[in-house]
Amino acid sequence: MTVIQYLLKFGAALGFIDDVERTLVDDAVRVTGWGDTMGMEFEVSNIERAFVEAALDPTKWNEAMDVVAVATGCSGAILFDTNSHLPGLPHSESMACSLEAYVRDGWIERDVRFKIKSKLIQRGVATDLDVFTPETIAKHPYYQEFLAPQGLQWFAGVKVASGDSLWCLSLQRSSSLGPFTPSELDDLRRLSGRLGTACAITRTLGFGRIDAALEAFDVSRTAAIIFDGRGHVLRLNRGAEKIIHEEGRDGEFPCRPITIRERRVHSFDGSASTAFERSLAKVLLRKDVTFADPICLPRHGRVPILAYVTSLATIAFNPLAPGQAVAILIDPEERRSPTQTILRECFSLTAAESKLAQKLSRGISLEDVAKECRISYETARNHLKTIFSKTDTHRQAELVAVLSQFCGAPFEVG
Repeated sequence: MTVIQYLLKFGAALGFIDDVERTLVDDAVRVTGWGDTMGMEFEVSNIERAFVEAALDPTKWNEAMDVVAVATGCSGAILFDTNSHLPGLPHSESMACSLEAYVRDGWIERDVRFKIKSKLIQRGVATDLDVFTPETIAKHPYYQEFLAPQGLQWFAGVKVASGDSLWCLSLQRSSSLGPFTPSELDDLRRLSGRLGTACAITRTLGFGRIDAALEAFDVSRTAAIIFDGRGHVLRLNRGAEKIIHEEGRDGEFPCRPITIRERRVHSFDGSASTAFERSLAKVLLRKDVTFADPICLPRHGRVPILAYVTSLATIAFNPLAPGQAVAILIDPEERRSPTQTILRECFSLTAAESKLAQKLSRGISLEDVAKECRISYETARNHLKTIFSKTDTHRQAELVAVLSQFCGAPFEVG
C-alpha cells in the first residue's frame, strides 16, 4: 500500500472525501442527461456515458476508450493532454502495442499531430489534413515509420475541454477505413460540446480530492504541495505555506529558503532548484518511477528541508485530474515522528524494526540510524528489508513518505 492509498483511507475516515464524491455522482447523473441521444451516426450516448463513468471512477478510462472505438467504428482511441506529453495515456485495448511503441521509441516527443491544437480549439475537431497535405503525409517519418507499421494512417482529434484543461480524444483509423467524412466530422464536432460536461465533473472531483488530501496532510501535520502535469503548483497546505514563508538570511540580507515563482518551486540554491525540477519531471514523465530520491532544499545556518516527490497518477490514473504529483516537505529540525507503538500496531513491526523505522521517518540516513541504534550497517539493512516487506514499500523515500502520514498527534520528539 502506498502513501496516497494511506492518505485516501485517512481522508475517507475523517469524512473529507466521501461527501464530495457522493454529491458529484448525484450531480453527474442529473446534469449529463444520460440516454439523451442526438441522432448521430455514431453511438454518442454510449460515448458520453462512458466518459462520465470514467470521470467518476478513474480506473475505467481504458474501458471508456474501448467504448469510443466501437461506437465510432475506429481502429482505436486514445485520450491525451495537448499541453503536456505524459505517459500512461488512456487507450483502447487495440492501441496497446502502438502506444507502447509510441512511448518506447520516442514518438511521444515527436508527435507532429500536436500541430492541430489551434484548429482543435477553433473548431472542436481536427484531422491530419488540416495541417498536412496528402503528399507530406506520404513522405513524413511519423506516418511512414511509426503509423504505417502499426497498420494506422488516418486520425481525427475531438476537443475535450473545461477551464484551462484541453484534452484531445484521438480517433485512429487504418488506411482501409479511409479518412473521416465531412458528415462524420460534424458529428464529432457536436460530440465535443457534450464531452465538456465529463471534463468539468472530473476537474471538480479532482480539485475536491486535492483539497481533501491537503486537509488530511494538515491533520497529520505534514507539509505538502500538489502539482499539475506540467509541474506547476496547484495547491499547498498550511504546513507548506509555513515553510514557504519562513524567513532566512544570506549574510545581511533577508532570504527565503524556498519560494514559488510563476507557479514553480525555487530554492535560493540554483542546483537544488534544478534537482527538484528533475525529480518532479521524473515522476511525471516516467511510468516506472513512483517515488524520486529525496531532494535537500538548503537553509542558511539550518538543517535543509527534505522534499519527497511522488506521482499521484500511479494510484489510479485519471487523465483529466488536475493533480498529478505531490511533494512532501519534511523539516528534520522539528524531529516529529510516529510513535513506535503506532508503527508496531499498524505494520506488525518488532521493537527493533519500529525503532529504526521511527528514526528513518525523520529523514535520517540509514547509516546514521545504525550508529544511533548501535547496530551494524548490515543489521540495519536487514531490518529495513523486513520493514519494506511489512509496509509494502520498496525504497527508503517511499517508506518515509508513507510513515509521514502517521506523524499526527500523538507523536514523539527525540
